[in-house]
Amino acid sequence: MDTIDLHDLQRLLAADEPVRLVMALGPQRFAQAHIPGSEVLADLEPGSQQIDPEERIVVYCSGPACQASARAQRMLVGRGCRDVRRFVGGLEEWDTAGLPLGATPASGTVAA
Repeated sequence: MDTIDLHDLQRLLAADEPVRLVMALGPQRFAQAHIPGSEVLADLEPGSQQIDPEERIVVYCSGPACQASARAQRMLVGRGCRDVRRFVGGLEEWDTAGLPLGATPASGTVAA
């Protein structure tokens, strides 16, 4: 499975290229902290049906020990998504690098 490191993710986001950044944890965790510009995949099965298989997608979760993003990546690839990368470092690496975190209600929910 494809991964993306912090440097490449920052470059991708800064380039303002089309990318769908998806947190693979639930709405409550999303509301506590998330990478700005991301959305939460509240329910993987229904949510994945709302994602265009041609989109560039980056999934992440809390950090290297968390496997939610790995499960989300496998599920999305299984549904035919062609460009799904996993940011393994997740919130932990993002925060450790001193990058800003959002902490707002999960208004960007993919699935209800």
